[in-house]
Amino acid sequence: MTNPRQILELHGIFPKKKLGQNFLHDPNALQKIIDVADVRPDDTILEVGPGTGNLTKLLAENARRVIAVEVDDRLVPVLREQLAQNHNVELHWMDFLDVDLPALVGDEPYKVVANLPYYITSAILRKYSIPSA
Repeated sequence: MTNPRQILELHGIFPKKKLGQNFLHDPNALQKIIDVADVRPDDTILEVGPGTGNLTKLLAENARRVIAVEVDDRLVPVLREQLAQNHNVELHWMDFLDVDLPALVGDEPYKVVANLPYYITSAILRKYSIPSA
């Protein structure tokens, strides 16, 4: 796994506190996310906030398709560089709260995987939760 601090410094990027950026790189934590999400080789994964791409790489190794949505366009060069070899990853630069899920994912089933900042978690859950019957 690539150390986020080093890769960000190389690109002259500093985490934005207002975005709650905390980039994962611990291999055990990343693998735990893959295991808990039960990522399978035929899965489509919607990743919210790929950050520096460490989780995205692991998702790409374990899933058929990864759709990654990142709000911070400063990370464009970082993610393109880090994920250049992962041809099953689609990068989208937008606020996840503005995403049209059917247009982005299509009709196929998908799993959502994310390392969300606390400040945005409630808003995402409210927007995309399925109303109870």
